[in-house]
Amino acid sequence: LDQPITVLVTAQADNGRLDIDATPQVVEVPAAARASVNFAYTAVSNGMVRVTARITALDGTAIGASATATVNVQAGWETPIAAAAAGLLLVVIVLGIVRTVRRVRRERAATTADEAGAPEEPADD
Repeated sequence: LDQPITVLVTAQADNGRLDIDATPQVVEVPAAARASVNFAYTAVSNGMVRVTARITALDGTAIGASATATVNVQAGWETPIAAAAAGLLLVVIVLGIVRTVRRVRRERAATTADEAGAPEEPADD
């Protein structure tokens, strides 16, 4: 266009694998220019998702046809799983250390008790 325009852009996913913020984005496009829009989203699970974008005037009148793109969503479960595994490993290590320390203390206490309770041997003269 040869003049600036303000429009609303909405995006919608066709299934629950991708959760896109439904709030329309207000975009000011300068004359004879292009503009980009970023939407907040959350990848819920892996798979292909069709995303449809619509442009409307501020009064809700559609501007042009909607555009559809197919995207491959990767939810990124690797990071939480790795963190959980590291946490579990840490718990196992700490429990092992605590168990070993308690066992050593018990053995030392038993040895000390045996030495304290043992009768002294008479000296040979």
